[in-house]
Amino acid sequence: MTVTANGWGAGDGRSNHVGTVTGAGLYQRRAWRGVVVAIAAILGVRRDLNEFRLKVAEEYASREHLREVELRLLDATNKLSDKFEALPSKKNTATTHPPND
Repeated sequence: MTVTANGWGAGDGRSNHVGTVTGAGLYQRRAWRGVVVAIAAILGVRRDLNEFRLKVAEEYASREHLREVELRLLDATNKLSDKFEALPSKKNTATTHPPND
C-alpha cells in the first residue's frame, strides 16, 4: 500500500507520494488497528456494564418500594385488627344494653 500526502491509497499519479508501507510500518498500522478494535470492545463492555448497573438499581428501587408498601399494608392491617378486637362483642352488647320493651 502506498502512503500519500492525501491519506492511505494507491495514489492517482497526481498525489504527493510519500512512500510505501512495508515491513515495520505495516505491522505498526495493524497494531494500531488492533488497539482501536480493543478500545471499541472495552467501550462496548463498559456500556453493557452501565446498562446492567442501571437495571439492578431499578430493580432494587422497585423491591425497596414494594417492601415499604408491604410494611404500610401490614401496619394498617394490624391497626384494623386491633380496632375489631376492641369492638364490643354480641355477648357484651346484650348485657350492657337491655332490650327495649
